[in-house]
Order: sequence, then structure tokens, then C-alpha cells
Amino acid sequence: MSIEDARKRRGAPLDTPSGLGSNATKDISAALTVLLADVFALYVKNQELPLAHIRPAFPGLSPAP
Repeated sequence: MSIEDARKRRGAPLDTPSGLGSNATKDISAALTVLLADVFALYVKNQELPLAHIRPAFPGLSPAP
């Protein structure tokens, strides 16, 4: 493939056949956006979880409660 062919294809519209209407596509997109936001929120929340308090790797070195 030449550089000119690649440039032409980059500007071509995406033509993916689907039996869904435009409203269904928007509804699915909105639902997936909400799902992605929820997954990201859970990821961030779990990043702040101190795992040393749950199961320390070296029990002898952890502070006594």
C-alpha cells in the first residue's frame, strides 16, 4: 500500500452495516458510557484500598493493632 492509498483510506467514512437505528445506537452508546464510568470509579476506589491492612505480606513486620 502506498502512502497516497493510506491517506485516501484514512479520510474514508466508516461503513459498518448494522440493523440498528440511529436512536438505538445512541442509547447503546449512552449505556456503555455509564458502564465505563462505573467501572472506572470502582477501579479508582480500589486503588486507595490499603492491602497491608487486609493481608500483610510479612506478618512479623506489620504494626500490632
